[in-house]
Amino acid sequence: MTASPAIEELPVVGKGISYRIREDDAHYILEDSTKDGLGAVDRVPDENLQSVETERGIIHDIDGIGRHIPIRWYFPKGSYGIEEVLARAGEMDRRYAAIRETACPGG
Repeated sequence: MTASPAIEELPVVGKGISYRIREDDAHYILEDSTKDGLGAVDRVPDENLQSVETERGIIHDIDGIGRHIPIRWYFPKGSYGIEEVLARAGEMDRRYAAIRETACPGG
């Protein structure tokens, strides 16, 4: 049995300001690049997207409370095309752009 390649070894098929899309044999994998370096602690069904699994990491707030946050979404190729994944990725870029504009206007 052959081991699966590490996520970093998979080809990048799309890239934006805040995301990368990688591809394996069965999935398009949307990565939130603002979470680079955050290790995955679990992989669970996504609460909002049918048949999509989400890999989550933990960020601790100032009070030391750990919050599970999504870092990758696994879109099965049998259910989602690359255009649908790119549309979701574009939404992510727009959300982060709005946050940046609110936090650092004009910057």
